[in-house]
Amino acid sequence: MVGATRAALLAGVGLLLAMATASAQNRPPPRLSDQQLVVKFHELTRAKGDYNKRGLNPEFCRRLGVRPIGNCEVFQAVFARDGKPAVTFYSLDDGRNGVARVFITSHLEQDFIEDYNVDLEGKLERVVRRRGGTSSRAAVKDAGAGFTRAMNFLRTRLDELAAWPDASIADDGSCPTGQVKRVPREARNAVCVDRKRLGMR
Repeated sequence: MVGATRAALLAGVGLLLAMATASAQNRPPPRLSDQQLVVKFHELTRAKGDYNKRGLNPEFCRRLGVRPIGNCEVFQAVFARDGKPAVTFYSLDDGRNGVARVFITSHLEQDFIEDYNVDLEGKLERVVRRRGGTSSRAAVKDAGAGFTRAMNFLRTRLDELAAWPDASIADDGSCPTGQVKRVPREARNAVCVDRKRLGMR
């Protein structure tokens, strides 16, 4: 009788442990903070995104408060929705001091495009609003809702970006001295990049 009771108790404990394990496995991962999300995208975009050597345009960098390298060269990851640009994440270095910076361009707003300068703590520091061929600074407090929409959109694309293959580096003599060929997932977007820009000696 005692043995049967003990066996039943052990079976019950085992069932509870199995249920707890299943519940933990089915629980969605904790929501990333803005800082965690920005850092993840910054790291993944540098590892997996394209390197835009032609640049975005020096004025694009300057309007967002960053001194451009070249024509505002950036690492970038572009995300579309319904076949149209939705949000683009850029990682770059400030030409003044080499500090890593993040830009985000959002096409999610109805009447304008917003460009955000964000630090690696996820804090929105500067906003430029574009309508047609004109652009102007916007107050950070007035762009909060749009910035939140862009960040929430990026949250839905993190797994997609993480699944992209890392860009490969080819030091095959096809690039000028001091540069290597960086080949992202779409080989047609391969470019020669300064080794130091990629953290290489």
